Amino acid sequence: MFRSLIVLAEIALLITVLQTPFAQYLFKDIQDTVSDWLVTLSELPEKRALTSIRNDATHQLSSLRPFQQDYLYEITESRTSLSHFHLQYCKGKEINPFINGQNLYQFCSVIQKSTLLDVPS
Repeated sequence: MFRSLIVLAEIALLITVLQTPFAQYLFKDIQDTVSDWLVTLSELPEKRALTSIRNDATHQLSSLRPFQQDYLYEITESRTSLSHFHLQYCKGKEINPFINGQNLYQFCSVIQKSTLLDVPS
């Protein structure tokens, strides 16, 4: 009987402690941290593919000027910007003010060789 009262008191104390604002804040902070880790893990393959595209393009287009290299880096920051560039300048044949001619053709071929655009966003 005495043990069951102690167990009930411990359960009541635990429930009371878990409902405090500090405990709620702590659990929310833990949830946010774990959630950020999972998001980072899920984006890792995409970041690796973008880095691979950037490295291949930098290697093939070594004659680019610094502002063109910066532009190339901006394009390869995310799948969205890369996809937009590919649709507008590789498939859409729009005129790009930063990369044009043979450099544009080579960069488009690097993009098309990658499997990043094949995966749905």
